Amino acid sequence: MLLAWLTKITVEDRVRLAPFLARHRWRSLSVSLAAALPVALAAAFITSEPPPWNGRLGPGYPGAAALAAVIKGTGTKVPGKPVLPPPAQASEPAYWQSGCLDGEFAATPRPCAFGDTSHPRLTVALVGDSIAGNWWKALSVIATQEHWKLVTELHATCAFTATPAIAPGKGGPYPACTSWGHAVLRDLVTNVKPQLVITSSMATEDAFGYPHGTSASRAALGAGEAAYWKQLRAHGIHVVAIRETPDPGINGPACVGQYGAGSDPVPCDHARPAHLVRGEDNRRHGPGD
Repeated sequence: MLLAWLTKITVEDRVRLAPFLARHRWRSLSVSLAAALPVALAAAFITSEPPPWNGRLGPGYPGAAALAAVIKGTGTKVPGKPVLPPPAQASEPAYWQSGCLDGEFAATPRPCAFGDTSHPRLTVALVGDSIAGNWWKALSVIATQEHWKLVTELHATCAFTATPAIAPGKGGPYPACTSWGHAVLRDLVTNVKPQLVITSSMATEDAFGYPHGTSASRAALGAGEAAYWKQLRAHGIHVVAIRETPDPGINGPACVGQYGAGSDPVPCDHARPAHLVRGEDNRRHGPGD
């Protein structure tokens, strides 16, 4: 109330009662309209924006049932609906916003904890590069529901492997990634002590000293990953390795926002095999995996 009174005395009254305006009604009216117009436009814009999505599909949305026709081969087409959540409401995941994705040349890990950090039933670590981070949202929901402590150890363009990798965009050794991996393994074993480690990484990264893009290069990185997994298991830590998520090479939310409102976003569709490394090119494993 004090702030409102001071604003009235020091701002509103000085403008409203100023001789320049008080002597001329049309000037006073013009100033009032000029002040009210931006407020009215802002209010109209805010009310026209859709409310934040509450996480529920609501009536008429088939959800995962939309895939039933594809699986059964019936060819039934699901009626088009606006994409949920609205693409305009898409944002960076919370672990990015919290600075929990180490930069390309960071050598020291920065673990972050989510979910139940006070009395967790289970401690789970999500480890790997930004591809592993694609699983963060789903795991964070599970962590909240199941009272997990979810610890992230994530590094941009750096697989969790004991094998030296090639530095992104440089073609030379990548000592920061190697140091980060050693430090993460030590942190998991001595400090975090999770019951489970979930890990994933981009399958197209290369090992240093191998021809670029070859199965031998990727197998070498995979052997280094398996070496770390064996050390974790030796300390009683279970490991779940998930293959990489598809990389369509486009900004998904932007594309769906442009083409997918209430219709089938065909321009955003991509064949799965074209964006998921397969066969010999995906042999990112070694002994003991």
